[in-house]
Amino acid sequence: IIVPALIVPIAAYAAKKIFRFVWRWFRGDPTEKKKRAKLKELCDKYNIQTRCRGEELQRKFRKESRKCHPDRAKQLRKSKEELNRDFVALTEDFDLIRKLREELNIPDTPSDGTFYKMVVDMWKSFNVADLFSSTFGPSSKLGRLLNGAGIRFASTRALR
Repeated sequence: IIVPALIVPIAAYAAKKIFRFVWRWFRGDPTEKKKRAKLKELCDKYNIQTRCRGEELQRKFRKESRKCHPDRAKQLRKSKEELNRDFVALTEDFDLIRKLREELNIPDTPSDGTFYKMVVDMWKSFNVADLFSSTFGPSSKLGRLLNGAGIRFASTRALR
């Protein structure tokens, strides 16, 4: 009688955890979906991509802040209180965008060909002669073995 009284609550708790895991696996985490929806809404409001780079986000914030900064009240012909309210809302929105991007692990994706430049630089710095000398050179294990067998390779200076 004592054993079933202990097993039933444990089984119910385990079933709840398993059901929640399976539900989130199929349907996704509801809090994450809400965060993604809020991020998309804010990005659409300011016409930016959700996966834009941090510099682009900062550039857009500066551009939008010029439209509602309280120091420009005379130039914009609006009251300072109204502009201050708009500027605070803008700052909160962009802070929320940054926070949501961090929570959802959205990286700053390079859109200016940084990865391509890195690959090209690596390819240009690749030197076949260095690879040859490190593999077959007299100081390498294979080079010493081949030299012992009477097989000699040209020096790496001849390959350059």
